[in-house]
Amino acid sequence: MKQRAIYFFFYLLLIFFDFDASSYAQEPHVIDSLKQKIKTLSNDTSFSYWYDVLAKEYSEINPDSAIIYANHSLALAKKINKPEYQIDALLSLAMIYRHRGEFNTALNHLQNALAIATKHKIKGNYFEQVYSSLNLAYTEQGNYTVGIEYGFKSLHEIEKTGDTLTMALSNNNLANTFFQIKQFEKAMKHYKIALTYAKKINHLYGQALLTGNIGSVYYEIRKLDSAKIYFEQSLNLSRKIDDVVGEATSYLNLGSYYQITHDNKTAIDYFLKSLKIFEEMKMQPNIADLYYNIATSYLEMKEYKKSENYAKKSLEIADQIESYPHKEQAHLALKNVFEKMKNMEQAYYHYKEYILARDTIYNEKNKKEQFKSELIYEYDKKRYTDSLGQVLLSKIQKEELSREKEKTETQKKLSYTALIGFILMLLLALFIYKGYKEKKRSNKIISEQKNKVEIQKHEIEFQKSILETKNKEVTDSINYAKHLQDAILPPLSQIKEHLPDSFILYQPKDIVAGDFYWMEVVDNNILIAAADCTGHGVPGAMVSVVCSNALNRAVKEFGILEPGKILDKVREFVIETFEKSESEVKDGMDISLCLINKNTNELKWSGANNPLWIVRNNELIELKPNKQPIGKIDNPTPFTTLVNKLQLKDSIYLFTDGYADQFGGPKGKKFKYSQLKEELIFISQLSAEKQAELLVNKIQNWKGSFEQVDDILVIGIKL
Repeated sequence: MKQRAIYFFFYLLLIFFDFDASSYAQEPHVIDSLKQKIKTLSNDTSFSYWYDVLAKEYSEINPDSAIIYANHSLALAKKINKPEYQIDALLSLAMIYRHRGEFNTALNHLQNALAIATKHKIKGNYFEQVYSSLNLAYTEQGNYTVGIEYGFKSLHEIEKTGDTLTMALSNNNLANTFFQIKQFEKAMKHYKIALTYAKKINHLYGQALLTGNIGSVYYEIRKLDSAKIYFEQSLNLSRKIDDVVGEATSYLNLGSYYQITHDNKTAIDYFLKSLKIFEEMKMQPNIADLYYNIATSYLEMKEYKKSENYAKKSLEIADQIESYPHKEQAHLALKNVFEKMKNMEQAYYHYKEYILARDTIYNEKNKKEQFKSELIYEYDKKRYTDSLGQVLLSKIQKEELSREKEKTETQKKLSYTALIGFILMLLLALFIYKGYKEKKRSNKIISEQKNKVEIQKHEIEFQKSILETKNKEVTDSINYAKHLQDAILPPLSQIKEHLPDSFILYQPKDIVAGDFYWMEVVDNNILIAAADCTGHGVPGAMVSVVCSNALNRAVKEFGILEPGKILDKVREFVIETFEKSESEVKDGMDISLCLINKNTNELKWSGANNPLWIVRNNELIELKPNKQPIGKIDNPTPFTTLVNKLQLKDSIYLFTDGYADQFGGPKGKKFKYSQLKEELIFISQLSAEKQAELLVNKIQNWKGSFEQVDDILVIGIKL
């Protein structure tokens, strides 16, 4: 949901320059009037001022012309050495470039304005304007840490003057930043403060903007009825004052409301109305938002190609303007649509890019800096208040000393008895004062300790929040990796179709696994394998994707069906893949691969470190593997293919080492292959489904309270 929060009070800025915004509503005759006025001017000072006014008027209807006039204003301001006018022109240029999404250029102009204001110690509200504009620019760019810092600086400056209009502007801008980082309670607080100020001076443009922003907060916290009411109020106000930006944004917001209520057709109608206006104004960030929203609606409507096209348009603009928030949402949209289109490779690519953009925005440093900025603001505000208190106290003390002096002169004329009485009263006063000082010092110590405890409490809660967020992000990423790894495994329904009496016992140690099973059917030949890649968890899963892909290529691209030659070709592919790394990678896999010809009942098999067992008439026949893995080794040899004629009621078993290596039992030892052989001979006459059930129960009882040490994979096929 993208809303109006990222925009600023254009008309408020005009008022900053003593310009009557209400009478200039971007109408052609207004611009013509300004041009006629400029023709009557006679000095560079007037030209610089009115060129800047004209630039602001052009900013939303013709940005190119606005830039020309703002640069004219800046050049003349430099010529006449008028720093205030230079700052005005730089603020206008920054505003225009922000609208165009050229944030780096905007920030350069704002930093120049800040340098001029600092050098010349400009008075008035110039520092507040620059800080406020920097807050907006950094927020829209996605640099929320710096945005919040300048937002608080802006508030600090304006609180010194208490100006109603600029208080509205600064609170709105700071609320925008909190909105972007999902601090909705703080955002709502500052939006409502800003709206109070806007109503106080009957500023309709500000009311329209803030009403929409408040609606956006209600939208985010899912109070949708309230959100719709505020969006419609904002639209009515915008139409009333001919605010095309406000009207376009209200269309966007209402479109988002209908989108979340699943009326996507109405949502798209509103989005397209908004898009037409923003395209005419060349406001790139807003266009990117609308492309994303339209893509999301088409996705829900299952019109995937349209969704993909709009999401790609959104990403293209996000890359152009270098905006991480826009990159984040565009990659998320593309990830979702490619998932629906079953293009898992592209879905995974965009998921990684989405995570990268999201982490760039919400990293730990940003959140720590935000917390620091809030503390600095509260401290500075308290220090400012305390300094005023010291001034008042000093004044009171001076007055007391003056009165005391007069009183002393009078006392000289009193009698000795009266003087003694005065001294006694003074001693009493000193005693009371000492008690007061002691109490004050104790209260100060208690207060400082309380503040330290509060700060430590906030820091602990903050660190806890960071850990919880990071843990969730890692878990989400691994769960998505499992989703992708599952995609490379053959469906159990496909295995059952070709091998009806078979089972797959597959128990990863972690969410994702280094073990995987693979199957391919070519004519009457069924190829099936149990593979164990180096490691387990995420590293093992990554190697499994490489090895599974190598098996597919060997069979599908090169048409190889002999198991030994398949493993030779797979070894080539795996080594070729890992040799691209600058460091030496010796990862690979152990595998048991067999081919069953359904017409002849002939079995061809080859293995890398892992054997194949056939149970026939309660006897176990072992086909022994080559003692070498698939991967980079010294002195590799070609893999051997063994041939065996299968008989009716034979049971075939392929497996990895996880089952036999599991610790457990009364002495905490490995299960071992010898015990696995006995178990398979014992259950071989049963159905595949029953065999799988008994194997699961056996290993669970053996493991007991011990941790699973490796991925477990056993494949059973009964003829």
